[in-house]
Amino acid sequence: HRHHDPPPKDSKPQLRMEPRLRERAKGVREGRSKELSFDQAMELFHSEQNEENNNMKMPLYETEDDVWKRVQAWLVDMVQDVQREMSRMEWTSSGVLDTVLAPPLTPNSQSQPSLTPSRTDTPTATSRTTASTTTDTHHPHSLYHVLVLSHSGTLRAVIRTLVGSQLPSEIDLTPAGKDGARPGMLHIPNTSITRIDLEVGYHDNPEHILQTAKLVDLTRADHLDHHMI
Repeated sequence: HRHHDPPPKDSKPQLRMEPRLRERAKGVREGRSKELSFDQAMELFHSEQNEENNNMKMPLYETEDDVWKRVQAWLVDMVQDVQREMSRMEWTSSGVLDTVLAPPLTPNSQSQPSLTPSRTDTPTATSRTTASTTTDTHHPHSLYHVLVLSHSGTLRAVIRTLVGSQLPSEIDLTPAGKDGARPGMLHIPNTSITRIDLEVGYHDNPEHILQTAKLVDLTRADHLDHHMI
């Protein structure tokens, strides 16, 4: 075995710019007043084209499903990175970090989450995500804290898809359309915190790596009650 010292307690978290966590692309409504409908924005887009810019590219538009697919891909990549790291390391009872062989993949068909956005789903990922693996709950590296900073359109799509069944019943779970958010949909204040516990496991099918999710905090903003001078 190759021995390593434990990571320092005051080590800074790793920061990454992740394009897959960007805001949902709004198409021709991008950068325009929220009061404009998609059709009104489209009319403006065409009216703004003239001889000099008549080859303007149509702005990208994403559905909530499009948003979830890219965020899900990031989640799977992140979990697989952690699992690869865990497969090389193991803490001994003496606190020494050893390099070990990777554990085998163990498909678990009993705890695969449904990712269909309905109130009967058990699914997550958001503003702040705490993920614990199913391999060994007592392993010092089996609990990871991941802070995700994104925008309301993306967060709303991810929360709805992953923990829609755990949201208050008065929240409208219908996906946001081309005209954007509607009254009754989940409101996400700026700098609010949503915390979700993810349970993950080893699986040869990436779609089944995310097994269960529990909503812990929803758009918590009590830290905004303290006035900053």
